This record gives sequence, structure tokens and C-alpha cells, in this order.
Amino acid sequence: MKASRLFGAASIASALFFVAMAWVTFARFRYPYDLEWMEGGVLDQAARFASGADPYPAPSSTFVPFLYPPLYPWLVATLGALGGGVSYGLARGISAFATIVTMGLGARAVFRLTGRPELGLLTIGLMSALYSYAGSFQDLARPDALAMALVMAGAVVAVDATPGRAVSAGLLLAAACFAKQTAFIAAVGVLAGVWLTQGTRRAATIAVTASVAGGVVFTWWQLATQGRFALYVVKGHRAHRFYRDNFGFYFYRDALHIAPLVLLAPLAWLRRTMRASTLPLLLAAHLTATVVQRFVMT
Repeated sequence: MKASRLFGAASIASALFFVAMAWVTFARFRYPYDLEWMEGGVLDQAARFASGADPYPAPSSTFVPFLYPPLYPWLVATLGALGGGVSYGLARGISAFATIVTMGLGARAVFRLTGRPELGLLTIGLMSALYSYAGSFQDLARPDALAMALVMAGAVVAVDATPGRAVSAGLLLAAACFAKQTAFIAAVGVLAGVWLTQGTRRAATIAVTASVAGGVVFTWWQLATQGRFALYVVKGHRAHRFYRDNFGFYFYRDALHIAPLVLLAPLAWLRRTMRASTLPLLLAAHLTATVVQRFVMT
């Protein structure tokens, strides 16, 4: 079977994952209670936006906001004001739409790089297949899906960016960080890619745009909340426990679970090019340990 036919068949088969994800999303969309423990609290903050109340008040026995930036609950409140009000369905619909945008942008990027539409479809199928593994956050009343869509949009716009598109990429990445703080890590990765492929000037344009836009918005929120904004979205996270294992053993275990070839291919290359070194053997032992941890000990 030719490679093109093989990829075409795989793409069609992967579409089943998208259909399954869409079915589950539709069923969850109508559920009138929390699907995950943070949904209700996120909707409470959106309701405060809708009513004009301070979304970041001083901590009290009646309301303490989650340690998230304001973009997602503000968007829920804004769209709710157009009709229907703040609701589970609206909030989940925003996340589901953002997930579709992420998939579409990913498929577009793959098609642009390869010129093969079947690989673009395969991209959507693979992203759908990771629905459960990613925690099923793709359609929840949480900011994760929106942040991911904005990061993906920023990355796509940043590819071969003209000066104007570089500014747009910077604004999108800044917006992603105001959806969820961890988007900053992905934004740094985008900047590194732009710097390696397009040079320092283009990367600097994106970085300066994101920094200036983010700084202005952050300062406005600080002033509007009498300094409480930084307490919630910056200082609060500093008290979060640092899980060192997530950057070592468990990271590679999870990477193995997602795509074994990502680890096996470089291992095979090292084994061929470093025959006299013990490094490939150590990596092989580490890889074996991750297999045992994932499939035997859990």
C-alpha cells in the first residue's frame, strides 16, 4: 500500500475519534451541574463580571476567586449579556469552540508544511484521541481551552510573520496569558521557534508587543483592584507546591503514553551513532522503567 493511501486510511479512521469527542461534548454540554469541581467557581466569577461586582475582591467567607486571569470569565459574562445569561452551556460552548479552533489551526499548519490534506485530517483525529488523556478539559467551564486556542493562533500567525503579523502574534500570546498564566511557557516556546527560524528582530517584535500589551493590561487591573490582582494571579501561585517529579520521571512516562516513537526514534539514533557510549543503554533502562511504571504499577 502506498504511503499516501496509508495516511488517507489512517486519517479516515482517526475521524472516528473526532466523532466520539463531539458526541461526548454534546452530552456534557447539556448537563446542568458541575462536571469538574472548579466549574461552579468559574461561573461565579463570570456572574460577578455580569453584575458589575468586583471580580477580584478581598478574600472573604462569601467569595474567593480562583487564581486565574480574567479573560475567560469576562468573555462568558460578555456573551451571556447578549442573551441567555451566564450558564454552564455557554461557558462549555466557548471552550468547545476554542478546541475546534485549536484543531483547525493545527490542521492548517500541518497542511501548509506538508501540502497533504490527509495529514491535516490526521492531526484533528490525533488531537481528538487525546481528549481523555488531556483531562477532558476541552469542553469544560474552565479557561484551559481558550488559552490553548490563543497560543495556537499566536504560533500560526508568527510563522513567516511580516512585521504586522508579528505584532498580531504578540497580542495573541499576551491574550493567552490573560486566559491562563501557564500559556507563558508555550509563548516562550513560540518565541524560541521564531528566533531560530526568522531571526532576532522578528522574535523581538513579538516579545516586545506581548510585553507592552501585557504590562498595560496588568497595570490597569492592579489599579482597578487596589493591588489585589497580583495577589491572586501571581503571588497566590508562588505558594503552590513545586512537583519536581513532573519534570523528570513522570514527564517521560506521560510522553511515552502519548507517543512512544517520540522517544524510541532518538534512542535508536543514539544507539547507532554512540555505540561505545553507555548513554543509549541508560536511556533504554529509563525507557523500560517508564513502561513498567505506566502499564504495570498503575
